[in-house]
Order: sequence, then C-alpha cells, then structure tokens
Amino acid sequence: MKIFFFIITVVISHKAMAAEVCNGVKRNLSTAQKNEYAIEVAKQLKRDNQAVQTVNVLESYQLDNWRILKVDTKVGDIAYLFYSDSPLVGNYINLWAGVARPDETAEIELWVKKNVSKLPPKLAKCFSWQVTKRK
Repeated sequence: MKIFFFIITVVISHKAMAAEVCNGVKRNLSTAQKNEYAIEVAKQLKRDNQAVQTVNVLESYQLDNWRILKVDTKVGDIAYLFYSDSPLVGNYINLWAGVARPDETAEIELWVKKNVSKLPPKLAKCFSWQVTKRK
C-alpha cells in the first residue's frame, strides 16, 4: 500500500512540474491546423533534401509568435522544428531529433540557446523538460 501511494505521489509531482515549467506555453492545435502545418512542414523538409514523404504533426509548443512543432516523418526519430513565427509564414530555424535521457535537461536547454538563440528562455526550458522528463 505504501508503494502505491509513493507511485501516485511521484506521478502527481511529475505532472505538477510539467505544468509549472510549461506554464503559459500554448499546447493546443486543432486537427485542421495539424493537417495544414503538416503539408507545409513536408514541403520545407523536402526543400532541405530530407527524405520525407509525409509528416504527422504530433504536438505544438507556442509562446508569443515562437513555435516548436513535434513531428513524425516516418524516417528516423521524432523531430522538433523551431519557428520564429507560423510554419505557414516562414521556414524552420533549426531541427532537433533524437533521444534524450532524463539527466540531460540542462544540456538540451544549452543546445537550444546556442542553436535557436532568440527562442524565449521559457520555451527553451519547456522544450528541454518535455524531451528529457516527459515520457
């Protein structure tokens, strides 16, 4: 019984931490938006010589005009594309793909600050937490 309460406490704490780290980051996209973004992202990736046929937009993280799209291309790992505005307006600034361990949160945040230098710090922190802590 103690183990059950411990697990429940950990799960609740984990969800509370996610809410705090990403507080103020807009996460919702309609199915129509996901489909519209998917078409444009596929075009952008193809222009950059990525071997992509289709794109599935899984999630979005938005703060002000900045967006990070989590996409599945069925080629390689899940990718995150960083935009300073809507994907319908401009090309992605950088792309991150791969797997991150829970102890790499700080390293991922540093990568983002270096490679997407104007991304709001709150969005960089939310992203690094999502790819390392959220499973």
